[in-house]
Amino acid sequence: MSILSSALIFSAINRKLSDSVFNSHGKRFVKSYFKDNEVAFFDDAQDLIVHSTISLDGTELKSYEHKINDTNLYIIYVYGFDQKYDFYKEISNTFELNGYNSIFIENRKKVTLGSKEAIDLLVWIDYFSNQKPDKKFILFGEKTGANIISKALESDINDNVINVILDDVKATYFNDLINEYCLNNYIENTLKMAKNINLELNKRYMINIDEFNLKNSLKTNKIPVCFVQSKLLNQYEHNELLKLFNSNNSSKKIFYTKTLSRNYEQENYFEVLLEYLKNL
Repeated sequence: MSILSSALIFSAINRKLSDSVFNSHGKRFVKSYFKDNEVAFFDDAQDLIVHSTISLDGTELKSYEHKINDTNLYIIYVYGFDQKYDFYKEISNTFELNGYNSIFIENRKKVTLGSKEAIDLLVWIDYFSNQKPDKKFILFGEKTGANIISKALESDINDNVINVILDDVKATYFNDLINEYCLNNYIENTLKMAKNINLELNKRYMINIDEFNLKNSLKTNKIPVCFVQSKLLNQYEHNELLKLFNSNNSSKKIFYTKTLSRNYEQENYFEVLLEYLKNL
């Protein structure tokens, strides 16, 4: 056997080994992030009205209503797949003191990082629009909850939804996860990694990796949107936010905070948002 033939065989073996390694990492990535939801929603449902429905894929869904008065205004809090009920309860307390009833959306048990959760949200919007046809709804989501809402806005939404608040939406969330995984595992070819993740997602969940891209999610949206973002974002995150903001065709505004952690820690957070909602 010639040296050239040996080199070609060795190269082919290496390519096959490399593909095998990438396939293994693709499976490991999906298994790590697409798993049962380990974040407890809450322990005590006291004073909450429990609602149940079925999503389009047959998954049983639950949500919880906190009605404080007979106003026709409800805020639907979209719970992110890595968040706890307690966080939203803190926010809802202030809005309730100002006359808004609350609905809390519990996520499905199997986390899909927003892909199927966005469809679940659309199911809930139709559910409550039919249950309460005289009511008006405002969607509120923070971080991954805001991502779920953004993805849902690709679809036509019932006219009963009159406003959206996206607090710290992460336009590149899924890409950032892949980049972080590659960095932690010394993988240089992120594009090949993404390709293998896509193959695994198709195989396991019939999900395409493009479904996590929010780039076009607001292009056909007609519902007013208030973006809440910290001025302390790095330039890359800020540019991605502006792309999302500029792509939105409805009325819109950005409320900038100066917080290091969560935007609601801003002193005038509720004052600004309540004024915004009042001026609808």
